[in-house]
Amino acid sequence: QGLDLVLSTARALVDTAFIPGPIILAGMVMVVVIAVRGRADIVGREIGIGVVGLAAGTAIGALGLWLIPPAWSRPVFGLLILAAVAVSLFAPPIRLSGRTLIAAGAASGVIGTMVGLHGPPLGLVYQNEPPARTRLMLSTFFIPATLISLAALALLGRFGQRELLL
Repeated sequence: QGLDLVLSTARALVDTAFIPGPIILAGMVMVVVIAVRGRADIVGREIGIGVVGLAAGTAIGALGLWLIPPAWSRPVFGLLILAAVAVSLFAPPIRLSGRTLIAAGAASGVIGTMVGLHGPPLGLVYQNEPPARTRLMLSTFFIPATLISLAALALLGRFGQRELLL
């Protein structure tokens, strides 16, 4: 999660084409490996609830990308990254529940689709869980998050051959 914040910012400074599609896709291999290794401990109900919110949030994030002129992309990406950092640093403890999973899934869909950072909202929901469980559940959630976000970006014409090669 923290490394993604740094890498997303650095990649956006080089070329905004790295954000969000290529950075979303780049993380897929790692999350699949983590999910496969821990598959016996995955709580499917929690993933399912989060994905419901993710679908709605992805639609909102895709709409935001569609409405934002390309010239504004760097400032908007920067503000969203700063917002993700602020939420991670200053949000009060959040209890793991169906409601918080839906809300975190929605926020993850918005931020993840627009900037490529699905983790901060969900990290807040799982912050009081054991670290191994947190890694496993976030990684498992990132699999559908990646697929849904990339599909939305492709529909917008913002994820194609160039982004795949990046």
